[in-house]
Amino acid sequence: MLVGTVYGVCVWSFDSLPSGVRSASVLLALSRRVMRSSLWFAGFMGGFATLTCMVERIRNKKDALNASIAGFCMGALVAFHTRNLTAITASGSLVSLAAYNFHNSHDPFL
Repeated sequence: MLVGTVYGVCVWSFDSLPSGVRSASVLLALSRRVMRSSLWFAGFMGGFATLTCMVERIRNKKDALNASIAGFCMGALVAFHTRNLTAITASGSLVSLAAYNFHNSHDPFL
């Protein structure tokens, strides 16, 4: 949740605030935006962990391919709202590649 909060702070823009708001309203809008982003990020990570465990159980193997498959599914799910097959494939591929590389670089059994 902490990483999601940091992510929410980084992607939040003051341009999205209505003009003429008071400082209390700005703080409220900031907290809503940060919490929304952190909850989405936490949901994404929870889904990724769940899918990784499911794929591991189905394949009966513990390797980087499990993380790669789960990463593709979650990346595609995040980009699904665009309804653009290219964006869905690209997002899934990027998250899959990142998950595969992260798993390989931190696997104590390699």
